[in-house]
Amino acid sequence: MMTDSQMGRAPALQASDVTKVFGDLRANDSVSLSVFAGEVHAVVGENGAGKTTLMRMLSGELQPDAGVISLDGVPKTLRNPQEAVASGIGLVHQHYSVIPDFSLLDNLLLTVPGGSFRRLTNSQRRQALQFLRDEGFPAPDRTLIKELAVDEVQRFEISKLLYVGARILILDEPTAVLGPIEIDRLYSRLADLANEGKAIVVITHKLREVERYAQRVTVMRGGRTVLSQDSCPPRPALLSAMFGDEARIHAEEELETASAAAERLGDVVLDVSGISVLGSDGRLRVDDVSFTVRAGQVLAVVGVEGNGQTYLMDSLAGLQSCTGEVTLNGKDIAQLGPRERYEAGLRAVTEDRLKWDVFRSASVSENVLVHEYAGRGSLGYVNPRGKTVVELVTDVLHKFDVRPVAPKLALSKLSGGNQQRAVVGRESTGEKAVLLLSHPTRGLDVMGAAIILEDVRSQQAQGTAVVWNTADLDEAFVVGDVLLVMFQGRAALLVDRRSTSHEVVAAAMSGAN
Repeated sequence: MMTDSQMGRAPALQASDVTKVFGDLRANDSVSLSVFAGEVHAVVGENGAGKTTLMRMLSGELQPDAGVISLDGVPKTLRNPQEAVASGIGLVHQHYSVIPDFSLLDNLLLTVPGGSFRRLTNSQRRQALQFLRDEGFPAPDRTLIKELAVDEVQRFEISKLLYVGARILILDEPTAVLGPIEIDRLYSRLADLANEGKAIVVITHKLREVERYAQRVTVMRGGRTVLSQDSCPPRPALLSAMFGDEARIHAEEELETASAAAERLGDVVLDVSGISVLGSDGRLRVDDVSFTVRAGQVLAVVGVEGNGQTYLMDSLAGLQSCTGEVTLNGKDIAQLGPRERYEAGLRAVTEDRLKWDVFRSASVSENVLVHEYAGRGSLGYVNPRGKTVVELVTDVLHKFDVRPVAPKLALSKLSGGNQQRAVVGRESTGEKAVLLLSHPTRGLDVMGAAIILEDVRSQQAQGTAVVWNTADLDEAFVVGDVLLVMFQGRAALLVDRRSTSHEVVAAAMSGAN
């Protein structure tokens, strides 16, 4: 079967030699991309490759400094997202743009041009109501967004764009919070839309999804397009295009085939018994969960987003009050705050890094050294670990491949992936008994993920107990020695990884017995 590109048809959406500059940074440098109707087009690349900047220009959030964006072969200036939507382009961000306490119908009507500033007619409301029912939402006027599962919210986001006439859909890391069954459902939906003539663009770091679902692949590196072709190239060629260094491919292989945890486990370090957590709305978010983690062991908490994992991890970090018992090396820490838990030997990388983990306006150096500064006010030239401040920071940046290596640069100037590497590097440094990691590889390229996994293996060898929270089933099987599956706030399954299967865990994630 010939593709549109092979038959010479004009792309539905095209960027030609597009450039975007922020100060001294050329985020996009003469980038070209062609997206055709009837296909799922995957855009991949390492963190900081320029993917997000390109998508923001294609969706009207940014304007290019040079180059041309065309629709159906006709140059088009997109001055804002409203003009992009009016032109048939819709962007689904990784963080959804919905109002949780509003109904599906009200959220949909807010997407109607002018809908938030004037009263809509009864005819418009009836039309929207029937549209949502046809989309598979049976009671959209009585169902609140916060009552939906995470994959249903994503499906609703896509429906919103279809309602206002989007024919080109751009999805940013759409499967980051989904389980395997929900991922299959999403791509089935995207395939149906492509068959209806829609053009689909998916930004992703999950190469298995690219290989399985994409009809066309574009690779970006260093702000440029380095590969674009029909069908996915073999894995080695894809990785070589992404990273430009054959030697670095071996790090991805470690992520795929990492060995099991250390054979000799130590004593129980973290003991959680009957923990329950209430949300701010008074609803029970974690219900009577118990587990232990031994020295040198990784417990992988896995589940579809919204099943209590965030509340569980935040309560372990001291950010959320809970009932039940939490002991660290025999010491009761259930009522201790985050700083006291840190001093007891617990480090945490939270899910909401912008809220809890970083000071975006502060420098990279200040963020890496935040624990060192706590309680001291200043470090002086030499810190307590016997290294200069610059040495300590650059060690972390090099070890976790944070780019650029610029300690004085404001953290906000780094890409999201590089900010994340810096946070994980900070919490991994120094002595600790327990390391809590919530989605540490989410949004990272395979190199970044491999670096973090390698560090966790090192932590295990040193006797650290690790709790790793993920929505990625494959990742859970790679990193975890024991798997804790969360469903509707309860421990649906607690099992040794070696004695279970992907099918059993996937079923538990979806609520099956």
